Amino acid sequence: MKKVRLFVYDFDGTLVDSKLDIADSVNCALRELGFRELPRETIFGYIGDGVEALMSRALSGVTPAGPTPASVPLDPTPPPACAEAETGFRRSRSAIAAWPPGVCLDSGPLAGVGPAVEAFKRHYGVRYLDQTRFYPHCRETIDSFSDKKHAIFSN
Repeated sequence: MKKVRLFVYDFDGTLVDSKLDIADSVNCALRELGFRELPRETIFGYIGDGVEALMSRALSGVTPAGPTPASVPLDPTPPPACAEAETGFRRSRSAIAAWPPGVCLDSGPLAGVGPAVEAFKRHYGVRYLDQTRFYPHCRETIDSFSDKKHAIFSN
């Protein structure tokens, strides 16, 4: 029998529960780009296939900012890290704000989501540890194999 020398883990959703920080970062990006926020529960369903797919799905479910229908409540106060990440990054808003909902999907499922992806990355880079926590017993399990090499492989 061969000995195991390396453990490779996925990160988000496997070792840690990061869905709240991901959802808040998506909403910060949507706000920056001039769109309404989505309910966190909706965004949770979009997570799982990488940031491009996440933002493509998010953009397909939003409408331009304006009067908010009762079914999509808009919190008038951005999450705390939004203001920090938004400073100086208004240029991407002009590139996408005038687009009708879902236009990024017209040329293929991931075409045209670049500005949204970049906005998400800026916001997530500021807040990725605000609410993210290890799942129960993950840290202890990893520590129990401290004599092995470990790597993260994530999209």
